Amino acid sequence: MRADEKKFQYAILEHKIAIERKHLKDILTFFDRGIHDTLAYLQLGKFEIESAVYEAMKDASYKKVFLLEPLNTYKIDYARTETASESLKLNKLYMKYLLHMACGQSTFCRVNNTV
Repeated sequence: MRADEKKFQYAILEHKIAIERKHLKDILTFFDRGIHDTLAYLQLGKFEIESAVYEAMKDASYKKVFLLEPLNTYKIDYARTETASESLKLNKLYMKYLLHMACGQSTFCRVNNTV
């Protein structure tokens, strides 16, 4: 994890909120990760979760979600600082929060990611 992972995740959350507020709702838009993955990262790091996270998630709603399975060839790099095991945990947490808070089962597509 980064030197100050909690601070980093809250900065990313603010960035995601700004981007999602600017996009036009009537056009198809793909986001690499939604607002809900912030909660997964904070929970994995055992950080305090501020009310701003839940407020942001209430405002985030997705018509369709595609969640790719983690790659079998996972490698830590400049952007991926978590271990392969942590990556799997994040994926499960993210899926849980998306299903319960963002979109529901009918709009959720899980995609096998084979390379």
